[in-house]
Amino acid sequence: PPRGEFGCRGVGADRANAPGRASGAMFASYLKKASELAATAASSDFVEQARVAARAASETVAKGVESVQAEYQKTFVDLGCKITEVRPNLKVMEFPSDDKIDRLSTRLNELHPQRMMILNMSERKYDSSKFQGQVVGVAFRGLPAPPMELLMELCLSAHSWLAADEGNVLVVHCFEGYSRSAIFLSCFLAFKGIFDHPVDALHQVCRSLNISDKQDILPSQRRYLMYFQQSQQGFTPPRGRLKLLRLQLNGVPKFETEGNVAFRPILEIFNGGELVYSSSSAKEGDPSSLPNGFSAKDGCASFPLPADLFVSGDVLVRVRHVFLDGKPATALRLAFHTGFVPDGFQLARHELDNACSD
Repeated sequence: PPRGEFGCRGVGADRANAPGRASGAMFASYLKKASELAATAASSDFVEQARVAARAASETVAKGVESVQAEYQKTFVDLGCKITEVRPNLKVMEFPSDDKIDRLSTRLNELHPQRMMILNMSERKYDSSKFQGQVVGVAFRGLPAPPMELLMELCLSAHSWLAADEGNVLVVHCFEGYSRSAIFLSCFLAFKGIFDHPVDALHQVCRSLNISDKQDILPSQRRYLMYFQQSQQGFTPPRGRLKLLRLQLNGVPKFETEGNVAFRPILEIFNGGELVYSSSSAKEGDPSSLPNGFSAKDGCASFPLPADLFVSGDVLVRVRHVFLDGKPATALRLAFHTGFVPDGFQLARHELDNACSD
């Protein structure tokens, strides 16, 4: 509204026709009316309501300003890239896919030219020459967390890099999500003595990345945090081989509801990233090659293993269900290190990766 009219319509609108002086009676009448209005306003908490409304309006404006500033930061400063600071010299970025690598490299090159080391934990390749710094490929070999020896080497390498110059930064990324990066950074923060235990560090790292340390971190990844802590406390895992005798699932998951077969599993065992055993002879589209099935009434699913099956170091076990058309679906996984497991290794369902809930 024009100046002077906001909330004032009707007040003094007919001044030209008003008498020169209000009578005493009229003034007293106005004064009485004003007193009544003031009493009414006080009794109905009108003033407090006005204050609440004013505060709400102020907060709304502040949130609007913050939203605009955040959008400006994201679009024009961060260039639409997600680069999260865990600590001033430790950062996590999203995977530099073809549609994002130019923006990510531009942003990081502006912030840390020739001062960054990037740990690529995605097991994917991209044009690393776009980044003005070292890009180091980390081979997980299919494991959810870095192999134990590699994990120690990465901590030593990262420590040396950051200690070489106070301006150096470490940038880490995965392919999908942030769980591998979170596991490494949690171990590194414990290695540096910033946290007493990598699990304590994990809480902080997950908060920085805005992910859940309960839902987004796999049980096998948590297992490796415990291995790392034991190593920090002076435990040296033995290098001997272990003989695997049998794998048994107590309970049968229900992948199929029609017919007598609920679960048609195959077992795969990887050691050092190499497939060392598979129970599968299934061929997609060939029903005659399907593995033996188990019904929902069976108490367990057991896998006898070859007499000469020995493993050492980092091991990944994967159980998959095979549908009638020969297509597989992962039922569960678990990763472990032979130097840290007891004889008769037994795990509950919540300690298995991606285990179904039936």
